[in-house]
Amino acid sequence: MINIKIFRKLKIQGKLNFLFIVLTTIPVLVISSIVMQKLINNKREEALRNVKNEVISIKERTNLVLSRINRELIMLSKTKEVRHLIENYSSSQFELITEYNPAQNEIIELFKDGLYFKIEFINSSGRKFSSIFFDSISTYITPKNKLSRKPILFYVDVISDMKKGDLKLSPSEIKMPETGKIVPSIDCIFPIYNDKGKPETIIIASIHAENFFKLFTISDRDTSIKVVMCNGEGFYLYHSLKKNNWNRLLASRQEENLQHDYGEEVADSILNGKSGRVMNNSQRIIEYTNIFEMGNSNANRYVVFTEIPTSIVFAPVNKLFITLIILLVLVLLTSIIIAYYASSMFTKPIAKLIQGTKIIREGNLDYKLDIQTSDEIQDLAQNFNELVVHWKVKRQLEEQQRMEEDLRERKKYLENIIANMGHELRTPMIGIMGFSKMIPRIDDLDELHDIGNAIYDSSKRLMDTLNLILDISKLESGEYEPEITQIDLNEIVFMAIQAFSDFANEKNLEITFSSIESEMLINADLKAVQSILNCIIDNAIKFTNQGAITIRLKHDNLDAIDSTIIEVEDTGIGIEEKYFETIFLAFRQGSEGLSRSHEGTGLGLTLAKKYVELLGGSINVNSKVGVGSVFSVLIPNN
Repeated sequence: MINIKIFRKLKIQGKLNFLFIVLTTIPVLVISSIVMQKLINNKREEALRNVKNEVISIKERTNLVLSRINRELIMLSKTKEVRHLIENYSSSQFELITEYNPAQNEIIELFKDGLYFKIEFINSSGRKFSSIFFDSISTYITPKNKLSRKPILFYVDVISDMKKGDLKLSPSEIKMPETGKIVPSIDCIFPIYNDKGKPETIIIASIHAENFFKLFTISDRDTSIKVVMCNGEGFYLYHSLKKNNWNRLLASRQEENLQHDYGEEVADSILNGKSGRVMNNSQRIIEYTNIFEMGNSNANRYVVFTEIPTSIVFAPVNKLFITLIILLVLVLLTSIIIAYYASSMFTKPIAKLIQGTKIIREGNLDYKLDIQTSDEIQDLAQNFNELVVHWKVKRQLEEQQRMEEDLRERKKYLENIIANMGHELRTPMIGIMGFSKMIPRIDDLDELHDIGNAIYDSSKRLMDTLNLILDISKLESGEYEPEITQIDLNEIVFMAIQAFSDFANEKNLEITFSSIESEMLINADLKAVQSILNCIIDNAIKFTNQGAITIRLKHDNLDAIDSTIIEVEDTGIGIEEKYFETIFLAFRQGSEGLSRSHEGTGLGLTLAKKYVELLGGSINVNSKVGVGSVFSVLIPNN
């Protein structure tokens, strides 16, 4: 799901496109997903059914052939001539049997045009007493003198766990007597029992392996598909990938078998079940079924299975899935195209609205939006035009009010300047003039001394006022160039305390000083720091009638910047919070005009702030009326 923050950052066209795509594609995706899942499941089931049907088809064909072989061998064992042959051999009259006895002729008549290419009879000891070969042209009966007198114990061992009516298959290779050609074959081993239930004869009917292999042909010709037939012990009777190497299939039964190739778990599933399916590592499907069972021995049970890669089984499913994905992509692309053109109908007039607001914001209040959409957006544009007209009128009124307020503020500012400066300049000038006029008439030296001091104080006050004005003028014009040197703040504070000691003593005020270090070294402009301290200390003494002035120095590392903080705390009259900003403006005080309660130009704190800002620092005040004030100056050690 799209992140809400990202969605909010989208422009309106992006949001409309997104919403349109979501509203149009989600139903299609949901329906398509359901349909696709159903179709895929159907295709998957159909593919698995096809695999199962192939195995069932093999089973039916194989069972049909094996049932036929079983019936024909039972029928053969019950014919009169064959019984006579067996009885004669069992009664030790074998030597009296002619080369072409009636039993052999009967076998030839029964099987010369059939499935078999060899019929042999072996006694219970493994000795062969009749052997007939068939081919498409002639029939060959092995002469008695060429029959091997050596017992064939393999077949005796094979029938040891068989009972009457059982049939067992065994792969073999037979050398044709006339041509010497080696023919791969499947031996159908069928024991015949006497009245006492003991085996007296073994019939071995051999069929061509290639004819037998045709039973296991499936419709799919992909060479990676395996078709395998094995007995209940896991030994291969047929293997589609190994059928061309028949010798290896026969000779390597202990090394190449079901357990060896597939592991015990898969082999047990195939051999112990009647039918079923095994997913081999999710990459191959094994479909198996029990096709033939003669007797209780595992060697007499036969299983056929196919091993098919899932890529082949589910190829139709994958093809359907890809088709549906392409369809969904086409639906999505169509939705995007429709969404783009549909949203453009909304975004183009909105873009005009945005352009119009930019033009109006730049000051062109005469601009009019021209949008003709015959819908709510056109109404919005008209209302917007009316709003601009209303705003223009309101702005003109506000501008007029602001100008009137500025005029009133300037008038008040000028009145303060005139009042403050007039008082600060006129008062000492009047004192100087008045005392100077008195000097010629004074004969007392003490009185003359007092008048001289008064003239000095008035001159100093006048000079301080002029210096403040000149310093502020330099700072505001940018003419002042700071000289950064290393200075000891402790020494600067001591010098300032000495300079103001007389002023403090006159008001019975105590000045205390504390510093966290014996040397407070900083890199700053000496004059600027001295002016800052002088202005703040002078201001503190001026507005404090009793108590003390406390000066503190400490370090600060705010925002990883090494700085020094100067705090000047007084117990004076305090400042109302509404004047915290005003007191730093030129010619402004907490009490202004002719009715103000304390002397001063109102330039001291203004000058201090300008010096502090020049040094890259800051100045703040925290005060309470009737309690006192604390001025804090932060100076970076730069």
